[in-house]
Amino acid sequence: MAIFVWNDEYSIGYVQVDKQHQRLVSMLNRLDTAITEGAESAAIAGLLSELKSYTEYHFSTEEQLMRDAAGDADHVRIHFQQHRAFERSLEQMIRAYNESGSAVAGSLLEFLVRWLMSHILGSDQEMGRLLRGDRVPQHNGDRERIRQLQGRLDQEIAQRNMLIALREADSRFRVIADTVPCLVWMSDGAGRRTFFNRTWLDFTGRGAGAESGWGWLDGVHHDDRAHLFAACTRALQTKQPYTAEFRLRRGDGEYRWVIESASPRESAEGNYVGCIGSTTDITDQKHTAQELDRTRMMLERALAERDAQLQQVRVELSRSTAKPAPSDVIGRVIARDLDDPLGRIAASAGRLNEGLADLYRLVDAYRVARNGPDPLPALDSAARIEQDIDLAALRRDLADQIDATHKAVDRIRAVLNAALAGAGQDPATAEAATLAADAQDETVG
Repeated sequence: MAIFVWNDEYSIGYVQVDKQHQRLVSMLNRLDTAITEGAESAAIAGLLSELKSYTEYHFSTEEQLMRDAAGDADHVRIHFQQHRAFERSLEQMIRAYNESGSAVAGSLLEFLVRWLMSHILGSDQEMGRLLRGDRVPQHNGDRERIRQLQGRLDQEIAQRNMLIALREADSRFRVIADTVPCLVWMSDGAGRRTFFNRTWLDFTGRGAGAESGWGWLDGVHHDDRAHLFAACTRALQTKQPYTAEFRLRRGDGEYRWVIESASPRESAEGNYVGCIGSTTDITDQKHTAQELDRTRMMLERALAERDAQLQQVRVELSRSTAKPAPSDVIGRVIARDLDDPLGRIAASAGRLNEGLADLYRLVDAYRVARNGPDPLPALDSAARIEQDIDLAALRRDLADQIDATHKAVDRIRAVLNAALAGAGQDPATAEAATLAADAQDETVG
């Protein structure tokens, strides 16, 4: 929306000057668009330089016309003074912008619009009367002219106050948007993105001009571009919020996984005017979730192997009971040699179950973040769970428990083999076999 809309009220009735005024209004609107959309400082500085040059040309035109008309000397003198004062102020404002950048952009634009409105409605209207050779109104006409000028002044003040309020609101929004850690953007009613916060521009390493409209799609991974464009188009048609995951190219060329959430914006009248969205880098979380999935599958395979080994032990044990063996030998095997490895297996199983419970809790949290309607709180919850779990220590502990289980199973197998070997022998031979199994277990352990 243009910040300054030209209408016939601003006309002074002198075609050459009116056309130049319209050109100045157009240049102000271009400057406002550049500032609002966060254009590069060099682009804004170029517009300011163009505006300064054209203003000087416009002033020289007006001053030459007034000299040629040989009108009211007091008016000419005051008008020239206003021109020189504006040129000095504009020079100072441009210098301030070159030093401070966007911090003074809003104030600069406000000054330009306010001065141009005041000058056109005031001094330039009087200049137009002089250039046209209109008779100076007297008596009642003077009072009517003063009333009209006062009305225009009141209108200018109201418009100026509205402009100041809008600029203050815009400035507050930009300060907030530029300080949040996520990437913030806004789009218009046609889906074209018109604003990117400083975090977005720093992340992508591109200027606002390159990102504006649909230019930001250039940074989206080509494999994700079609489904993301479809999500944006669907949200535009339905006027509904949406969430999407995709890969966005960072300034260093690396593609990062991000999650984007957007909600519709409405005007004061309730009309749809576009979307506001935030985009968050979730690459580290996705890598963690993938590592958790790999660890979970590894543990499940290890547990399956343990179950198979225990089943094999049970089979061998059942076979051993079918062979005649001295009861005192079998009793010693069960009472002494199987108690320790079975205890190790039970302890390892408990530790493995605890580790799996922690991993399932973390995996479930990331699954909720990926599939839920509001991913950001779920990501925060997953991050807190991840802080409570030392994944590196857990991975080492689980590997140790799996190794201990394997050793315990090997011990049981050795004891049973020794018992089977001693079945049917005299007690001394059977005892020697179990002692040999004990010695092998000590060597392995």
